[in-house]
This record gives sequence, structure tokens and C-alpha cells, in this order.
Amino acid sequence: MAQPCRLVVIEANGVIYIDFTGSQILQQLVTDLRRRGVDVAVARLESERAQQAAARTGLIAALGDDRMFRSVEDAIRGRQSRSQNSPFAGY
Repeated sequence: MAQPCRLVVIEANGVIYIDFTGSQILQQLVTDLRRRGVDVAVARLESERAQQAAARTGLIAALGDDRMFRSVEDAIRGRQSRSQNSPFAGY
């Protein structure tokens, strides 16, 4: 039996700006996925302009600072370490 998805990593290397509407849509998606037990992380949001816009529009606050990673691999490892330390590991 296939395991359900528990993590979505948004690889954001090519993102150079995040507008208000896009941020609001992503925040709603994060909320919806978390309700379903799926964690969301962002990897490689390298553009200073995009980082500032993500902070200003509330996207980083919605995700949580601990869900921003330098690489996709780091995001996956972060999820694995949270799962191993969680009372809900394997959930």
C-alpha cells in the first residue's frame, strides 16, 4: 500500500518576487495541506527581493521560519528529524 504524502517542498530558486495575491494563495494552500497532515517547506528562496516580499506579505510567518531551507535535501532532512522526535512519528 502506498504511503500518503507527508511533505511538499517548494523549490523556489527561480522565484524573484512574490506578490500579495500569490502569497495569499500559497498561505491558503499551506493551511489546507496542514489540515490534511501534510507539512510544507520552501527551499532555495535565494532572491533578496523575494525573501523581503515573502516576509512582508506574511508568507514566511504562515510557513514558519523553521520551514525555510537552503536546499531540498535540507528540507527533507528537517522533516525526517522532526518526525523522529515527534510523538506522532509514522503518523
